[in-house]
Amino acid sequence: MVHCIPEDGNAGFVLCDSCRGRIAAQGRRKNHRAFGRRLNKRLQQGTRCFVCKGAMDHLDTILGIIYDTVSVYDYDTFSVGAILKPSVLDRDDYVRSCLRARGSDPIKSAMTGDLAKMLACRTGRTHDRNNPDITALIDTRHNTCEVRSRHVMVQARYIKNVRGLPQRNDVGDTTEDSVQGILEKILQQHIGGTSVHFTWVGGEDQDSLVQGQGRRVYARIQNPIRRQGPLPQTVLSGGVSFTDIGIAKRLPDRLPSFHSIIRVRIKPSEQPDAGNLRRLHRLAGPVLIRDRSSKPSTRHIHDIKYRSMADGSILVTMDAEGGLPVKRFVSGQGVSPSVSESLGVPCVCARFDFVQIYDNS
Repeated sequence: MVHCIPEDGNAGFVLCDSCRGRIAAQGRRKNHRAFGRRLNKRLQQGTRCFVCKGAMDHLDTILGIIYDTVSVYDYDTFSVGAILKPSVLDRDDYVRSCLRARGSDPIKSAMTGDLAKMLACRTGRTHDRNNPDITALIDTRHNTCEVRSRHVMVQARYIKNVRGLPQRNDVGDTTEDSVQGILEKILQQHIGGTSVHFTWVGGEDQDSLVQGQGRRVYARIQNPIRRQGPLPQTVLSGGVSFTDIGIAKRLPDRLPSFHSIIRVRIKPSEQPDAGNLRRLHRLAGPVLIRDRSSKPSTRHIHDIKYRSMADGSILVTMDAEGGLPVKRFVSGQGVSPSVSESLGVPCVCARFDFVQIYDNS
């Protein structure tokens, strides 16, 4: 330890090898502890460091807390942060000011730097300050460690074979009340994490089936525990089949466009005449959609076929661009042309299913 007398003449204080070397190095790249040991070699040892109160001499204990906490996580890169008592930071500022060593590394930087080197040596993982897989935040006030894990993006497709199951959760829903809830439970089992945020490529009614190759969905998992898999390729749960499950590098800048084969059962208020029924073929083409909250948009119907059913309903099968509001396309609410407009009678959509969903390439 070395005794240093502040310029204001107050009582002296002592510094450990690490703090002495750090302050004397003035920000130069040195082994602070070894440098401080050389500076302190002629002085009597045993007094607690004025700045760190011995913390820098017990980094092995702090490292053990960090190591035990991060050991449950999958990671290749890491960074280390620290929360120190305000009194430690104040004493460090005071000493560096007295010794005119403002250019020296602060104690927090020195501590986290040493801990990062020690953790890298112990685990064989890489220290990365910019974009680490995990960040270990050690709180020296309570000897606790919190881990913040960089998010993981997962992509999948789902096929819905049951009716009455909505795509997304509503407030108060349990995990099995929606496609979202079922998938979130699966991801929690295999990856862990604190929360999951979903991005859907299109949507459907809760009574709609989704068949064929299924609908694409992206899930952003916050603070994942496992990030390297393996993930199951297919999971069947609650009448929903999830396929093509895998880690994605990131969410696409623009969601993939798609078109769908949709089967729609329509109930007219009265039976349309044969001439108007044939006009359904003319609905193939652009469809104008008007919403109060946004500018008008256009969706295209590439092909449309119909068949009259024995119960008086009409079964329509169409190939439509993604984003077409099917129920409004039938009723004509803010959509033109519409089924009701073409048939000349008010119509409602009793049910619609997605037979196949194709990505546009």
